[in-house]
Amino acid sequence: MAEDVDAQEFIDQIRNNSDEFFCRNTVYWMCAPSLAGGPSLSNFKVRRHDSQVEHYSSGMLGLFAGWNAGGHSYEVVPDGAGAAQGYFLPWKEDSGYSTVLGGQAQFFMNAMMDGCSFGCVAGPNNSVRVAHHNIQGADGGSDHQAMTGTLSAFGYQHTFKRNDYRTLGNGQGFGFVTGVRVGGTWRIYAQAVYFAQGRERIASCRRLL
Repeated sequence: MAEDVDAQEFIDQIRNNSDEFFCRNTVYWMCAPSLAGGPSLSNFKVRRHDSQVEHYSSGMLGLFAGWNAGGHSYEVVPDGAGAAQGYFLPWKEDSGYSTVLGGQAQFFMNAMMDGCSFGCVAGPNNSVRVAHHNIQGADGGSDHQAMTGTLSAFGYQHTFKRNDYRTLGNGQGFGFVTGVRVGGTWRIYAQAVYFAQGRERIASCRRLL
């Protein structure tokens, strides 16, 4: 089951404490391979799912202490009738997409990754350039080394790559990347997620920028 929540209230909730929010809650956008469209600036709505989300908890000396439940899973859906506007970055096999996040919106959503790689770099006037790369290898799967090379060649200093998340859950991990603009500055977060015992687990969450 899923419940629609107000998109602007969702953004405000993240802004209140973005580090804490992304450590406990998953945020993703399901996107089929793009056939014609590219990056967009679109209105959106948000669905909060009933499924429990667990986050990693460290104990003394940084040792693993267990999994804590209590987070929510939020699905972002582009919708012209949505209450807020955001930047959306899609993907396509053997392709790369990029766009510049400026001041036209306060939210950014990258397509959910199950083999792709992401990069970002700060630009002028508090803008951020973001990229989503998918390069196929000879075996038909995505090529981690090739994508590492292309992101580096195009100057993306902060990356979230295939092997940062895909190795989780017996090779079935997912990568979620979300951005929110706080005080005129973009914050970009990367979450490495996998499924276990019927729940989403946030194995790692880090701020890229």
